[in-house]
Amino acid sequence: MRRRVLVTGTDHNFSPGTSLEISCPDFLRGFLSPEFELVGKLPAEFLVSFNHHPRNYSQFLKAGGDPSKTLLIRLEPECVYPSQYKKRVTCKYGHVLSPGRPLPHGSENFIRWPYAYHKNPSSPTSFKTTLNEIANQNLELFTWQSWKDRDIALSLIAANKVSAISNSNYLLRKKLAHELKNDGFEVYGPLWGYTPLKRIRQSLIVGLISLKQRTFPNLHTLFRYSFAKYAASKGEVENKHEILKASKYTLVIENSNTIVTEKLFDALLNGSIPLYVGPNLTSVGLPPDIAIEINGMAEEVYAALVDQSEMKIQGQLDTMLDFLSSKDFLDSWSSEIVFRELAQKSIRYFEESNK
Repeated sequence: MRRRVLVTGTDHNFSPGTSLEISCPDFLRGFLSPEFELVGKLPAEFLVSFNHHPRNYSQFLKAGGDPSKTLLIRLEPECVYPSQYKKRVTCKYGHVLSPGRPLPHGSENFIRWPYAYHKNPSSPTSFKTTLNEIANQNLELFTWQSWKDRDIALSLIAANKVSAISNSNYLLRKKLAHELKNDGFEVYGPLWGYTPLKRIRQSLIVGLISLKQRTFPNLHTLFRYSFAKYAASKGEVENKHEILKASKYTLVIENSNTIVTEKLFDALLNGSIPLYVGPNLTSVGLPPDIAIEINGMAEEVYAALVDQSEMKIQGQLDTMLDFLSSKDFLDSWSSEIVFRELAQKSIRYFEESNK
């Protein structure tokens, strides 16, 4: 009889009664082992948790589970779920994996972010197509003429969220969305049109959740832009790829400088030149010239938009397309491939812990 591995997580897809085919399909397909089987409920001898779920972790232990046979996969970044990056949480698990997060000493053994092609960042639904098919469908976007004819000079697609910690780029998004005044700058996503009262309420909720998780919130990051006005806000977006295809440049501001997610790849696939803030690209195994790396100052943004010569732009688009056509992207960053890697690492860990 194969040993049972309980798979749980904080996402609503892991609610009781939901099959693993829905909650973690790519991980399930990649978990090929004659010794272990994945299950959605106790009893189980091993535990995989996609983000730390305190109640489910405690129930596993109460049912006789061994902490050394538990594995935490952190998909939520520190700015969203700071407590699961604290030692008091990580020490509960036998092993921790953090996709998209650079390792302290470089990119060796770095686990890439599981990129999936979604229309709506707020309600992600994967397309049943491969990255190679998407890249081939978008080939016409990587010409000077196509780029020159785009209507939006610069876009930012992100929700106007707040974080309880200072180690995030949420404030930077707010700052640039508030400060940038050039024609053709457009901001898309939920929460930008909130009234000050709604923003304060949102910040209070985030602060209370942080306290509940035993992390004291940073009041400056919570309330700094509660009364700001965002003239460039265009509301929520139904299909972010249509906005990106219409954008010459895109502000790609990662959640923090400690994680790379889907944002950069969304821009690249649609031929929109990224003005990028996040982990150093080489630290996450990416070519440094696929984006224009900035620190997030408005002056840097203005400077990047000045030179729009055909030679420079076509060169940048060619570099982006070369990367999207390479094995470094197609065979490394897709959700299916990364979750297969996570599954294989989980199997190896459980095999070792079972000796």
